[in-house]
Amino acid sequence: MRFNAFLKECQDKEVFKKLSIYAVFSWLAIQVISTLQQPMGLSPRVVTYTLILLLIGFPVYIFYIWKFQIAPIHKKNMAEAGSLPSKRGFFGSKTPFQRYYFLSIFIVSCLITLVLFFVVRNNFFKNQVPNEAGLAGSITLKNTDKIGVLKFENNTGKDTLDIVGKMAADWITHGITQKDIAQVITPQVVEDYSNIIKSQLSGNKKNTVLQDYFKPAQIIIGNFFLNGNRLIFQSSITDGKLDKTLISLDPVECDSNNPLDCIEELKQRLLGFLITAEEKDTDIEETPPKYAAYETFLEAKNAAVYDDSTLELIEKAIEIDPKYFEPRLFQLTYYYDQLQYRKADSILKIITKNFSSNPRQQNIVQMYSSLLEGNNREVYRHLKREYDLAPFELNTNATMLTVGLQYINRPEIIDTVFQEIDMKDSDAENCFYCSNRVYIKTYSDLALKRFDSVIKYAGALYRYNDQEYFLKPLAVAYLAKGKDPLELLTAPGLRLSGEQKSDFLLYTGIQSLVIQGEAAASVYFKQLLKMPEGEAADFDIARAYYYSKAYIKALEQFEKLKEKDPEDLVVIGFLANIHALQDNPAAAKEELELLNSLRGEYQFGQIDYLFSRYYAVIGDKDQVFNYMKRAVAAGYLYTSSKYQYDPHFKPYLNTPEFKAILTYWH
Repeated sequence: MRFNAFLKECQDKEVFKKLSIYAVFSWLAIQVISTLQQPMGLSPRVVTYTLILLLIGFPVYIFYIWKFQIAPIHKKNMAEAGSLPSKRGFFGSKTPFQRYYFLSIFIVSCLITLVLFFVVRNNFFKNQVPNEAGLAGSITLKNTDKIGVLKFENNTGKDTLDIVGKMAADWITHGITQKDIAQVITPQVVEDYSNIIKSQLSGNKKNTVLQDYFKPAQIIIGNFFLNGNRLIFQSSITDGKLDKTLISLDPVECDSNNPLDCIEELKQRLLGFLITAEEKDTDIEETPPKYAAYETFLEAKNAAVYDDSTLELIEKAIEIDPKYFEPRLFQLTYYYDQLQYRKADSILKIITKNFSSNPRQQNIVQMYSSLLEGNNREVYRHLKREYDLAPFELNTNATMLTVGLQYINRPEIIDTVFQEIDMKDSDAENCFYCSNRVYIKTYSDLALKRFDSVIKYAGALYRYNDQEYFLKPLAVAYLAKGKDPLELLTAPGLRLSGEQKSDFLLYTGIQSLVIQGEAAASVYFKQLLKMPEGEAADFDIARAYYYSKAYIKALEQFEKLKEKDPEDLVVIGFLANIHALQDNPAAAKEELELLNSLRGEYQFGQIDYLFSRYYAVIGDKDQVFNYMKRAVAAGYLYTSSKYQYDPHFKPYLNTPEFKAILTYWH
């Protein structure tokens, strides 16, 4: 029998008609279950379970058609025609039609098995992360529906009032997050995503980004217009597809010079619908800020880079409205990021005295207090509360990655945070937070020995301008995989300055000491020391001599560096090590005493770490871990050149004491 004849006979026996009935029934069943799932309070997975049952039932139904509808008639027709085969199988006469029919059942079953594999994997096993004990629990999102807030449309005809639409969305967002109603997708998040998507998006297509990437259950939309000197706001809440209005609020009216009066009233009404109108609302701000202060601060927030001019705008906003909390927070962050810890601490004291009266302010103040105290466990705990409110914000997400790896050394939780934001269409070359997130991920992958992943992520970015720092994790992955990191320097399009090249060669040599040994590492140090005069950084040259065991030349270089800055802690630490290695304990002791005399605030364990390295040089294991524990307890960070990446501690890497240091904040 030819296949065409088999299809014709199936049509004659109404097989396709019966199969279409099953397909229509399945489609209707899934539609009904999808519609009733939320109103009936059923688990979202009930749709998945229904689909699995219907898929399994399809080949069973095909067999049912044969056994009870086709086989009896087929057998009868064959008997009447006198062509019934004498040899019979378990399922009846082995006719050509039967063989084709059961071959079809087998093929359909294989295809359905493949589909079931992907359905089950994507719904029950994909991205599952084991629960982590301690440290304020594992990083998981709350089981709440997301709410999208879109910028309010300006229908006044005055471009100067565009900022009012941004203010309305911001103020409503604050209320929702503070009441912990749901995770909020803000206009800024949508804008960030739209800007980093490689294709150009504009207008309503940005709403597509909101729907396609975040799939919120509800979306808050609105607009405002002028009636004389009165502003009138209209707002409604729609479903996540923007095709059904759940509620339209009564218009809110206020003086055009005081739009925040309208915005506050509108926020109260929206929260009244989302929760209960009787509950007193709390927010990051105790009272709405003055319009001029908000406008000035918004200009600072939208700056491309945070520099002195940005700081001036922030300080101007504070001057306009001293009760405005958020600019003070940005001012504090600015000085902390600039390593001006004393200035940051003085600002924190002002904030603590005048603010921190609501839960969110208290949490933020406590987080920065923990930062300046070096209590990394508390930093993580307080930051996680902020992260749970806004896991999709690039800044918050990137900060969570940094704290998770460098402050508490938990590389196993990084993937959960990293995957919260879909990066497949992002333009990490031109997005600071995007590239910063990838950089942290590469070092978490190094810690977990996922070297292929490091090569995948870092290898895609290191040749871009201002992203040469990806060379370092890439070099470590190359060393671990037995590849030559020097190949990276010959990549087309890579442009390195002399200091960037010396920094790469030094770091690669140091990591080669840890991973491979002195002979392999010497290749990188020699190449650095052969660079033309004036190209390599003086500090890199000094360390290259030190790690090459050329201690006389290293001593000469570090003495010159000390003359330039007599209180450089790292230089003093290296000098103490060199004197010890040259069997000059008196000179080493002198440097250690100087180091000890320079102890002060906001050093976060740096001096204790240098002492630990010194005792590693002289082989005093007890003192190594005594000072290393002091350093980590004071907040010394787990960066890409410290602890397990520091060749001074290579003899101790597999000891229980060292592993306890790496898990200190667990």
